[in-house]
Amino acid sequence: MINGSAILLGSTFGTPTGGSTGTFLARTDVPNGMAYTFAEQTSVSLQDIVTITAKAPKVSAGSPSGYTQARARAVLKRPYALASGVLVINTVSVEVAYDVNTSAALVTDLRNDGSVMLTNANLNTLWALLSPM
Repeated sequence: MINGSAILLGSTFGTPTGGSTGTFLARTDVPNGMAYTFAEQTSVSLQDIVTITAKAPKVSAGSPSGYTQARARAVLKRPYALASGVLVINTVSVEVAYDVNTSAALVTDLRNDGSVMLTNANLNTLWALLSPM
């Protein structure tokens, strides 16, 4: 499926172009985080919901470093009205998990490489195959 495809590991992620501004507007607290909508979206039934959560590492004798991984997660839920009038909610979820002893630079590289995997043209076929229509 993706054998032979290539991405740029260690690259910096590009600046998004096009689109329109979405200003985060705090909506409600959620366990370990916060839920947001975008201020520019005025239709309540069609508002995107972004939930951002974090889990601090805990002491773990069974872990090589003595701690569980630190985790940060962002979930975007986007309502969409089908032509039939049915409202569906499409979702994308991104999670970063790393050992507490990992340098900030390596965590940044990890996030950048993950974002490249989501947006790289070479992997568009993979995402289409994994989510058939």
